[in-house]
Amino acid sequence: MKLSKSQRDRVKMYILKRFNLMKLIEGYGLQTYPDTDNRVKMKCPFHNEKTASFVVYVDQNKFHCFGCAETGNVINFMMLKEGKTYQAVIEDFSENVDIHSNKFFAETLINSVNRDSFNLKNYSKDTEYELSVFLRDASKKNSDKIPEVDSCFRDMDMFFSNPDNIDEERVKKFSDTIIDRAS
Repeated sequence: MKLSKSQRDRVKMYILKRFNLMKLIEGYGLQTYPDTDNRVKMKCPFHNEKTASFVVYVDQNKFHCFGCAETGNVINFMMLKEGKTYQAVIEDFSENVDIHSNKFFAETLINSVNRDSFNLKNYSKDTEYELSVFLRDASKKNSDKIPEVDSCFRDMDMFFSNPDNIDEERVKKFSDTIIDRAS
């Protein structure tokens, strides 16, 4: 299935927020060794070596090999391990996720917020961006919805320009309304 750039971006965000690199490594049956609280070492799965030079930064969900210099996140790991392109990994994931459903959009939006450093201003900004992408896609898929989508964009401009509208519950309720109207 051929995905648009915004769909690929949504799947990428979903993968990076939902998939834990350590669980993926365990799923491949690879042996790991504790290093520090936030790091795990292992022999690199991408080149032959005698000493573990591959480090997983658990809290960042990223890896780096000091032997072959490979580095990255869950997607990069799968690309290297499976010998696939970025596009192929994204498309493999998209087959298991309904990227057109409101539920996927809502999960993606909610997971785009880093709860450890929760910032309402960023949440509101991220929500506005995701809603814009959603509305743009909705108008492309169904030309009959263009007047309603335009109305949603106007409502979004008014909603997000009001500094009082950064409350998480208010933003979620508004987002649900916009999604329902454009769907």
